[in-house]
Amino acid sequence: MTRTLGALLVLGTLGAFAASCDNEDATPVAWFEGHVYDGSLNKPLTEYAMQLTYRDQSLVAKVDAKTGRFLVGPVPIWNDYTIAVTDAAGTFRAFESRNPMIGRAKNDAEGTPQTLYWDVYVFPKALTAPAATIYVTTTDSTQPTDGKLTLRPQTRSSLEVTPGSITGQVWTNDLDLLQESLTVDVKSGRAEITAGSTIYGVAYDVSIHSMAGFAPLASGPGTPPFVAGTTISAEYVVSPQTDVKLILLYSNASTCQVPAIVTTAAETSTINLTMNVPVELVGTVANANTSLNYGLSVTSTDGTNASAVAGATDKGAKIAIAGNVVTLTWKPANVTSLAAADPIKSVHYGNLASVTIQPVGKPGQAKTLAALVGGSSVSCPTP
Repeated sequence: MTRTLGALLVLGTLGAFAASCDNEDATPVAWFEGHVYDGSLNKPLTEYAMQLTYRDQSLVAKVDAKTGRFLVGPVPIWNDYTIAVTDAAGTFRAFESRNPMIGRAKNDAEGTPQTLYWDVYVFPKALTAPAATIYVTTTDSTQPTDGKLTLRPQTRSSLEVTPGSITGQVWTNDLDLLQESLTVDVKSGRAEITAGSTIYGVAYDVSIHSMAGFAPLASGPGTPPFVAGTTISAEYVVSPQTDVKLILLYSNASTCQVPAIVTTAAETSTINLTMNVPVELVGTVANANTSLNYGLSVTSTDGTNASAVAGATDKGAKIAIAGNVVTLTWKPANVTSLAAADPIKSVHYGNLASVTIQPVGKPGQAKTLAALVGGSSVSCPTP
């Protein structure tokens, strides 16, 4: 009897220890609850769908048909995640919010589940920014030639500025920032922004370029941005160009998309570098591609890297130029050092100091891509 009781005590102790270990190793999770509001009326919605995506998993939220309250989860806390909201009627603008990992709650030593309250504000498609006119004048009162004006989103819509039910816990619409830049013609010093072509409340950087004989102009100190819905008429002043100085106007590296798999034969990871004037390569395309391929590196989410390999001169990196746009692309199928199942995190175009461009026909203004982007490499997407 004593021996049997002792054995039971030992087994009980081991069982408790194993349960403790299982609990310690268990990944803590979080649930989200809250409401989705019509941002124009500050009224909670009841007819909508919400989906939470992390890694390769998608969770559909439960939505209370009477109150509109949503509940979605569980989400392992060490994962970045995306919230998408849609309505069947298509009344509201597409909503997608990309968010960093949640992390362990304060003083949570045992990984107990968290329940967090978050709000969402969506806005009707009918709420559009009105038409606007931008005038381009010159410092010496001459009539400017035709050119281009580009609006690039810099902020989320000002309509989203709300503290929410819990201060700071409001998912914002990242699609406002990820929309494509808008380029319109400047004709005889006038550019027309059509109604609905910009998102209400979003502030845009203004870039005026491709005007023969005039220096490009970009938003900055003393040059206010264009705010859709607020700016109805604006004037920007350009200066006559006495010398062509090659500059990078903007890059899409921060929004560049990497391929999901490494076996695709298509050209991916496209980075567009937009210059202020039409440009050309110094040297041959073949030599530029060789330089890019020696400097190419790829990082997967599991930490596996594919770096430049001596003698491997074609890992799929290419350069192309069309007018004032320099395009860098990568064909994943050319890299064999990554397994087909390796998920790609980022693509890095290096060795940019070995690739030189210049304004068309002006060798005295040549610059390396490294000098233009401010570093020896450019990544897709930007870290």
